[in-house]
Amino acid sequence: MYLRGETFDEESWQHTPEAKDFLTRSSEPWGDVYAATGAPAATVASAVKNTTSFFAPS
Repeated sequence: MYLRGETFDEESWQHTPEAKDFLTRSSEPWGDVYAATGAPAATVASAVKNTTSFFAPS
């Protein structure tokens, strides 16, 4: 959009189903990386849940 010269209304976008899907799919792989550091599974699950809830609230 930006490269085509279109305006982007972030405030409106962040409330769309597409944004929620994008943000959810972004936080899940982040959890995989966090788990790879050796973090306990329960800690990783909690962090992913909290991150997703923050960036893509229900």
